[in-house]
Amino acid sequence: MTIMVAVLAFVAALGPVRQASRLNGLSDSQALVAGAGTLAAICALAGVSGPLLDAGSVSVPTLRIGAGLALGATSLLRLFRPLLPGEEPVIELEPGLTTALVPAAWPVLLQPVVALVALSAGADRGWIQAGLLALPALTLWLFWCRRVPGDRTSAGVRSVAILGLVVGAVLVVDGIVDV
Repeated sequence: MTIMVAVLAFVAALGPVRQASRLNGLSDSQALVAGAGTLAAICALAGVSGPLLDAGSVSVPTLRIGAGLALGATSLLRLFRPLLPGEEPVIELEPGLTTALVPAAWPVLLQPVVALVALSAGADRGWIQAGLLALPALTLWLFWCRRVPGDRTSAGVRSVAILGLVVGAVLVVDGIVDV
């Protein structure tokens, strides 16, 4: 997995525009804690990717194919059903930093597709690089959290979904070539 593909995979998996809509109302400190908690979980997943793959007798290319398929399926769903303001109830957020970890960091930001991309990137690049490659996606999410809710359009969600379809296909082909 190249650096650019990994960065784009994290952006598409996280879906920063969509997740900012779901977590509308986080304070600045809550958003930072949620981002840091998600980054720590991504690094932890990437760090244990080697032992997990060994325990499951899964090769790195097979994991890459699985991450690509999961990213493609998630992106396809987001393409045809983007989250628009008012369609899905916004998650009720209470004051305090624990809210930034549950439900903001997990399960909203750290979804299964993000975990698969983290495992794949960790197996390919190591946990430090995987964490660094996830930073642009989390930065975009933080940017969209500070935007006015009306700025979150279905076009932004669909654009990221199309990106996810392309990157998912690239991951699948890359995994097939490496097998």
